[in-house]
Amino acid sequence: MLTFNRICWLDLETTGTDPQKHDITQIAMLFEVNGKLRGKHCWTCRPHEGREIEESALLVQGRTREAVMSAPHPTAVHRDIIEQIDAYRVQYEKGCRFHIAGFNVGFDQRFLMEWFAQERRGDLREFWFRFWPHTIDVKQTAVEAGIANRLPPVENLKLTTLTRALGIEHGNAHDALSDIEATYALYQRLRG
Repeated sequence: MLTFNRICWLDLETTGTDPQKHDITQIAMLFEVNGKLRGKHCWTCRPHEGREIEESALLVQGRTREAVMSAPHPTAVHRDIIEQIDAYRVQYEKGCRFHIAGFNVGFDQRFLMEWFAQERRGDLREFWFRFWPHTIDVKQTAVEAGIANRLPPVENLKLTTLTRALGIEHGNAHDALSDIEATYALYQRLRG
């Protein structure tokens, strides 16, 4: 089994499903360094100017348009996120980047990349300086566990279904921090 020295467990809540026209409203990160959780952080932010907000996305999150729009500006949140990431990195050490991990993590990675690009006028060097391109997808880990008969029969591969089937506390589904804590616990259980 591969091991990774630095993992950024990531979950986002967004205003829709298309990173080209929608945006992030909540970002949760757990920082794992050398196999130990070293910190957890959660931010809310309003969408960048001109980004669409789907009512169905707000309904899933249980948030109002007014609450989303009254959140901090993404530039302020971006600065804080960079500071937090760098606090868990050794500055300028070769290869000192995080692998992003999460549930169906490609979705979150694409949104975070686009969000960084919005903040840096399309320049993704800041993103790639901090993150490896390879991710750890816990949904894929669940598929592999199911194939190996290490997972009880489930009707679907949704995070809430899997955590319920394995008796893992999930708290408030579609809250980024609750989701990533449940994802981390699920991964630990599946790796067993």
